[in-house]
Amino acid sequence: MGYRILCVDDDQGIIDSVPTIFEYEDGFDVVDRAGTAARALALAEGQKYDLILLDLVLPGTTGMQLLTQLLPLCGTIVILSGADQHLYTRRALRAGAYGYICKNFDIDYLIQAVRAALAGQPLPEPPLQIRSDYQRRIVLHDSNSMRAAGIGALRRAGGF
Repeated sequence: MGYRILCVDDDQGIIDSVPTIFEYEDGFDVVDRAGTAARALALAEGQKYDLILLDLVLPGTTGMQLLTQLLPLCGTIVILSGADQHLYTRRALRAGAYGYICKNFDIDYLIQAVRAALAGQPLPEPPLQIRSDYQRRIVLHDSNSMRAAGIGALRRAGGF
């Protein structure tokens, strides 16, 4: 029997693509989807999942609230969220999330990261382009960094 994964996200593109990605991978039997916290809880209470991919921004609740509710039901929860939520991601990791995958993921990286989490190993480093995009977004969204770096430095870094 293969791994069972629950993907919790309100982004229809993610909800449609993640199950399809794992449908063709060996070792995965079920990838369920939930677009709301209520649906995620109902599925997690009724099924046994090996891993949950969880967005931090959901309608009706925060991903942090849902994380604390899902942890007793599935010990391996990986955050799948946009790079601009980096502060929330740190909180989620401290609260018990296993790791973080940025939504601008490469398909091969997503598969490697999920397999690593399921094996209890550290998530691999994201590909260089994804890491570069993530770091640039952090600089652009962190107002202290913007003041310290100045507009010229941001332009040279490709931020504008």
